[in-house]
Amino acid sequence: MNGSCDLSSQVSILIPTINRSLFVIRALHFYKAMGFKGWVCVGDSSGTDEFCRTQEQVNNLSGTLNIIHKYFPTVDYPNEATVVKSLVALAPTRFVCQYGDDDFLIPSGIVECVQFLNQNEAYIGACGRTRIEFTLQGNSLFFGEIGETVRVDENDFDKESAKDRFMTYMRNAVAPTYNVYRKEVFEEMYKCTDIAITRYFGPEVLVSAIAALVGKTKCLNVFTVMFQVHEHHIFGWNRQSIYDKVVDPTFSSSITVLREQFVDHLIAQDGLSRDESIEIVDRELWRHINKMMSWQYKEKYSHESSVQKPFSMEVIKRLPGISVPVEVSLFGFYWWIRKLLRKYISRQSNRRYCVENLGSLGSIYLKDYSFLSNYLLAPPAPLVGLYNKIDKG
Repeated sequence: MNGSCDLSSQVSILIPTINRSLFVIRALHFYKAMGFKGWVCVGDSSGTDEFCRTQEQVNNLSGTLNIIHKYFPTVDYPNEATVVKSLVALAPTRFVCQYGDDDFLIPSGIVECVQFLNQNEAYIGACGRTRIEFTLQGNSLFFGEIGETVRVDENDFDKESAKDRFMTYMRNAVAPTYNVYRKEVFEEMYKCTDIAITRYFGPEVLVSAIAALVGKTKCLNVFTVMFQVHEHHIFGWNRQSIYDKVVDPTFSSSITVLREQFVDHLIAQDGLSRDESIEIVDRELWRHINKMMSWQYKEKYSHESSVQKPFSMEVIKRLPGISVPVEVSLFGFYWWIRKLLRKYISRQSNRRYCVENLGSLGSIYLKDYSFLSNYLLAPPAPLVGLYNKIDKG
């Protein structure tokens, strides 16, 4: 990174983690290799062996990377948001962002975000227009060749109305915690996460919606984040669905916190009456929960005849090569066609974000994408030895 990139010294990356030292270590060495000048604050709830493995690498990187590595026991910190809340207080910089231990922040793009925020006090945060998901070929987990890449567009929070920003997030739940925010905004986002502890609703919906409500965020034409998709994510809807969270004993108190916080911020930001604010918040929460629960239900139980055939009818007596009547479910056919169309549209819109185009001449992603790609293909020698030793052990 060149001298202008010293603006990254104004950013702290907050990383909550538990028993995933190999991801954390990979990330730390990446930020060191990229010449990141800010701080990496790791909130670690791991067991002793995993914590010590990370701490050993923190010691090795001392002097070349600014790192805070602190233990947060799960008995006192029940989810990642409670860890992040404490990390915000420890962060020694003006700007912060939250990343997973398997994600990669791109320092050059972050520098552009910091520069924009320093020059535009009316904005609370900034980000690249698009984040990139990636997988590694051959089901590799830590290192290897990048395979498929997918574009995920950021939400448009560059709107004057808090109501509009709130509705934008609630109807397209792309979490903005990857964005670079002023530290005081993060403090507000995470203020109530220790009392709204239901997973997803506290750590994600509460945090993200508050970010949308508090102020405007600018999407810049820069590259800021790549995050990895793999089979070892700690949380996923198929492990803990929205229904599972709704029947969780903590849900009632958590949703009460969300409603109160959202209503209060709408009143403060837009000057709406309490009745108007309650109507908006209840409608959007209801809509959000219903939408999430509906598609998860269909995904989980789509194979069951009771779901597939509510309006079942015999529409075709015979097809070439088939010697028995065919019964078609209109309900199942609709969802099959819908999924097929969405997949096709997604592929078409993602064409210029495929591996070949990301690394092509003229791409704003070329330099940093190539660096990350090469890092994953040829990690630093000490890491090769470490990961080989662990694999053989």
